[in-house]
Amino acid sequence: MASTLRHGSHHHPLQHIGTMDASVRAANCRACDLPFTSENVDLFGCGLCGFFLHRSCCFMPTLLKNPAHPQHQLVLRYASAYSSGHFGCDICGNGGQGFNYHCQTCQFDAHLPCVNLPRKALSPAHQHRLQLLFRPPAMGRTSCGFCGIQIQHCCYSCSRCSFFLHP
Repeated sequence: MASTLRHGSHHHPLQHIGTMDASVRAANCRACDLPFTSENVDLFGCGLCGFFLHRSCCFMPTLLKNPAHPQHQLVLRYASAYSSGHFGCDICGNGGQGFNYHCQTCQFDAHLPCVNLPRKALSPAHQHRLQLLFRPPAMGRTSCGFCGIQIQHCCYSCSRCSFFLHP
């Protein structure tokens, strides 16, 4: 395993880190914005800048075909394509900044975790296997079976029971 790597998102070499310390514990991954835990300490980082990436985020493909946007390949960007520095994820509907997948033609944007949502999932909230839908079947009239809040973007669905769940 390489102990250092050069990554296009950062100007310093990134060092392999295998143990939690205070700087890692206080940081989130700059790619997916998820925190580091003792279970996923396999990461690369720059201690000088406080820049850290999960190992899996270091090696995301630069081009991606995703069923949420089948018209075109998505391109991995290390920063938003927009002058504001922010983007709206077209899969989950939430805002983001930093790493994302982007389609220049359609102005489609997605968080890294959103392009990796499993197609099928089990949930303690429902007895059947759920299927990922990128748009709810009845936009504006579909509520989450767990929290009751209206679903506006992607969701998990049970076609047998008309049950829907936020990811």
